[in-house]
Amino acid sequence: MTSHVIVGILAFVCGLACAITGTLVVFEMVDRVNERLPEDRQFSHLWWYPSKQKQLLIEYERLYPNGRLARKWRVLTVLLFAFGLVFA
Repeated sequence: MTSHVIVGILAFVCGLACAITGTLVVFEMVDRVNERLPEDRQFSHLWWYPSKQKQLLIEYERLYPNGRLARKWRVLTVLLFAFGLVFA
């Protein structure tokens, strides 16, 4: 195997790990935000799209101004795209 293939495989695996960890972080944010929101404003764990993600981040940062999950999610997202570029 050439070094390009090995680097590509490692980048793919690391990107996959970032994606899975990022999903778990989002689920944790949803759980924490839903604890403090009324039932009619709570977030579902399914069917994510950019505006819903943005609203979750806004609510999380409003309810948890010193929370670290939003920053952790952003770092994982940047790493995911970086590993995707390396893989490509």
